[in-house]
Amino acid sequence: MKERFSFTHADAKQGDGIDLSGDFCEPAFWEQINDRSYDVIICSNLLTHVFDRDIIINNIKRLAKEKSYIVVTSPFIYPYCADPYDSKFRPDCQQLLGLFPELELLDAATVSSGTGHVYRLLRNKRDLASFLINVILPRKGMKRWRNVASDVPNIFMHFQTSCVFLQSVSRTKAVSDFAAGR
Repeated sequence: MKERFSFTHADAKQGDGIDLSGDFCEPAFWEQINDRSYDVIICSNLLTHVFDRDIIINNIKRLAKEKSYIVVTSPFIYPYCADPYDSKFRPDCQQLLGLFPELELLDAATVSSGTGHVYRLLRNKRDLASFLINVILPRKGMKRWRNVASDVPNIFMHFQTSCVFLQSVSRTKAVSDFAAGR
């Protein structure tokens, strides 16, 4: 498939199969791909892990070719995950769609994993012990403790992910919207 298509895999951390790595909120990261555009853009569970979602959203729109397909996913029910940062942004599909008002919605769904936090914790006693200690004691600071404790009501729920499948509008309209800050 690589012979027929070009892929760019970006991540905050370097690793096997990663083409670009860096801080997605820094202009220097996006300068590496300024001259590129894509037929398909997949933004998978990134928006909960950045300080400024607007930077990511605007660059996704900028990199999309006319009639590009854009898939955006974000955790909806998922525990606090501080690697590398968790804004606790847990949008439903409607909220996710609201971030891309100028794009055409092709489909949206909330996908359940069939397992949840309690299942994961019971499979790994070390994680269970760590979770219980983190709920009881604010050993890594009050902010983190509040974030972990806020997950307790969801502990028995299955993990869920909000997914939207979008298509860009005409390139001229998207560029003028981007320039206007919309």
